Amino acid sequence: VKDIAGFGMTIDIALVNGCLSVGDKIIIAGQEGPIVTQIRRLLMPASNQELRTTNQYQNDDTIKGARGIKIVARGLEKAMAG
Repeated sequence: VKDIAGFGMTIDIALVNGCLSVGDKIIIAGQEGPIVTQIRRLLMPASNQELRTTNQYQNDDTIKGARGIKIVARGLEKAMAG
């Protein structure tokens, strides 16, 4: 869980199979119970960049397939990793 300037709180995920879209409702494990929130943005690193080392992101409305992405949503401050 990271606070990224211009985006707010984000989480890094590895989308292995399926599809995520802006506006989808997601449930994340939180320190005080489940966090139900809605995806505000889906960020991918620029081509040939690692998710954890870049500060330039592509903003997409829908992500499919296997890739690492950042999710921007409300209420992620107390999200748990793992």
